[in-house]
Amino acid sequence: MTFPSPKSRLFLAIVFSFVMTASLPAAETTPKSPIQLLPGDDLTAKELAGLMDVYVWKFKVELPENASQVSTSLSFFKKGKSQGGFGLEAFVSPETPRDLLIAIVPIEGTLAGADNVCITISGFNMTGKSILENPLKDLGIGMPHTPESNPNGSFSLIGGYKNNTVKMPLSNADTVIVLEIETEEK
Repeated sequence: MTFPSPKSRLFLAIVFSFVMTASLPAAETTPKSPIQLLPGDDLTAKELAGLMDVYVWKFKVELPENASQVSTSLSFFKKGKSQGGFGLEAFVSPETPRDLLIAIVPIEGTLAGADNVCITISGFNMTGKSILENPLKDLGIGMPHTPESNPNGSFSLIGGYKNNTVKMPLSNADTVIVLEIETEEK
């Protein structure tokens, strides 16, 4: 008696499994629930950031034609007084990309609960990152859909409120994180 080759044995095992499965009685089905879960679209960056309690912004920045250097910073203001911040400076040319990405990521917790945050600014062919004391700790968080333009040319991105009642505009906040962009020209 000869035994089938390994390939033949694999084929026979597959056929046997198929025949056995096909001959089993059908499993009982439960009635369909009135609620169905269907695959959704891919997550957007904003949705993913919200799920992860990360605050991100992406801007297309228009600079004066003769700009040779740009300074970008996030500053923290508590009741109108500067409390520090983080920034970067870059040389620019007409070919320099004009996208600006900003992220505020709480370290170990939520933005309202973390002791520290990681601030990232990426743009104009440069990226800078720093871990700072969280200016929004123990505050209610408010963020407009689009940054609020300030009279000095800066933009308010997000604010913190002591009484946990968010009141727009961000000028009502106890602490505000402000984006400042300045240029030097040729």
